[in-house]
Amino acid sequence: MNDEELGKLLEKMAYFYCSIPVAAVRQMIPDQYPEVTPEQLDAVLKRCQEEPGWLPCCAVSVSLTEEPELTTRRTIKDEYFYKKFLAERSDGAYAPLPPEYFFEKGAEFYDIPEVHSIRDFAENDLGLHGQKVADFTLQCVICIKYALCLKDSWLSMFYNMTMFTSGFLFSNMEQLKRLQELGRALYQNLPNPVLCGHRPKDLENPPALPDDIPHSLETTQRLVGKMKTANINNLDEVVRAGDKIMKWTASKTGTFKRDGYKIGRNDPCPCGSGKKYKKCCGK
Repeated sequence: MNDEELGKLLEKMAYFYCSIPVAAVRQMIPDQYPEVTPEQLDAVLKRCQEEPGWLPCCAVSVSLTEEPELTTRRTIKDEYFYKKFLAERSDGAYAPLPPEYFFEKGAEFYDIPEVHSIRDFAENDLGLHGQKVADFTLQCVICIKYALCLKDSWLSMFYNMTMFTSGFLFSNMEQLKRLQELGRALYQNLPNPVLCGHRPKDLENPPALPDDIPHSLETTQRLVGKMKTANINNLDEVVRAGDKIMKWTASKTGTFKRDGYKIGRNDPCPCGSGKKYKKCCGK
């Protein structure tokens, strides 16, 4: 394995674990790849730390930890997320990289039946096609993968991402509840970075997936259903109507609380591209 191939492996590990101590990397790689010598690994890790442009998606950071961590550049830049992740990450041995996981072109993929089920749902039940199916599936995976860290309903995060970035709208609550069921099955079989890469179903007492449907989201979905019935399908019209409801709610209660963490225009895009939100999904 040459240095470039080893660099790609480190990039893959950074995305799989979100952030992993370099000490654990030094232990895991020689065990799984005997051809990699400790000297070669140290040299590549040093290059990764000293040459920020060598690997575009990952880096070695010591900014928020006493020991160096191999992590994604997106994670390093988003200090709010990074701190929450480190606070929630469990202790223990790290699971090895599964063969069904692969990383390419700045995005990660899980070739498991539960991911295919969500892809089929998007295509057959929601009527999406082509790249929209891939985007829908990837956003589901991202929201479920990091829900434990953010301690927020993954459905709420997903709904906000898809509605206000791609203009996707569910037709009825039944579709949303079906996605909730599929998400629970995926969560059990999806390696989780907060759990050091282990699948929840392989642990004795795994934490529950935050997947409640907030009242505000249910209200919004019912509003969307009424708008679709009235043939109001333009996203701008939906957003304007939603703004009116928010202002009316604030006038009655004195405040309006958003479900979940608001993505800023200059924040790293949640899709994992490494670009700013405003230059990626937030266009």
